[in-house]
Amino acid sequence: MSIVGNAVTVGGGGPKLLWTNPSPAASFGAQTISVNLAAYQGVLIKFRKNDTVSHYLYVPKITITTDNCPAVVNPGGTYWRESSASYRLVTAISDSGITFSRGGWADGSGYNDNVLIPQKIYGVKWTL
Repeated sequence: MSIVGNAVTVGGGGPKLLWTNPSPAASFGAQTISVNLAAYQGVLIKFRKNDTVSHYLYVPKITITTDNCPAVVNPGGTYWRESSASYRLVTAISDSGITFSRGGWADGSGYNDNVLIPQKIYGVKWTL
């Protein structure tokens, strides 16, 4: 059994690091990261909130539509504040890669490509 962030995998050797952002602090617009996911049931993605805090998001390899895009969200302080909460969506996932949206603000005030930048992508196998 392996634990990364708050995801637990059973069997399969635990999450395998497949991609590391070569410019972890650089602006990250909407884009597709090419990575071979054929052998995995999903991915665990590490996002950078700031220099000391990261968020993790597990995304199963399922069909993603505009109605069910997984998102990582930073609540914006001690309590949820829509004006300072940020998000980034995973808009597609396939055997050949993952597509990310631009980062944005929950209050709809615009986009910010410097929030919740993907840092690492791990492949996850769920075998018993």
